[in-house]
Amino acid sequence: MKIAVDMDNTLFDEWGKDVRPGVRQLLDALRSDGHELVLFTSSTRQRALQILEWHGFTHYFTAKYFREDYDPENRGVIKDLAQIGADILIDDDPKHCAAAKQAGRIGILVKSYRGGASAGADEMDAVMEQVRQASRPSLRNLWRRLK
Repeated sequence: MKIAVDMDNTLFDEWGKDVRPGVRQLLDALRSDGHELVLFTSSTRQRALQILEWHGFTHYFTAKYFREDYDPENRGVIKDLAQIGADILIDDDPKHCAAAKQAGRIGILVKSYRGGASAGADEMDAVMEQVRQASRPSLRNLWRRLK
């Protein structure tokens, strides 16, 4: 499956300083399971690429979509998974996850990781389990029929 992953408050804190606990292991596991990962962030291209490089995350993503790509005027446009061909969105913003679900896709909401706040790696284990559940052929076919 093609999985879109948000950056700010999902992978890193809002300043891009701290890496969320367990997120590197999550991305490794998703790739090991054969999923394609794409970055889908409201950050600008320059900022996002700099943060990804600082933390060594650039290699995880086959494509990167920045604010300039889908919301150049920064109006708060909803991330459209169909626009990038993604099946799942992992994001800390409830409105983006709800929009994914409304469009017949899967939105996995994670708690916002702000200011280096404590967050357990077990949350990323739960995300992995949700992706695995959604990836099962019987569930995927049922999901498509329900659309």
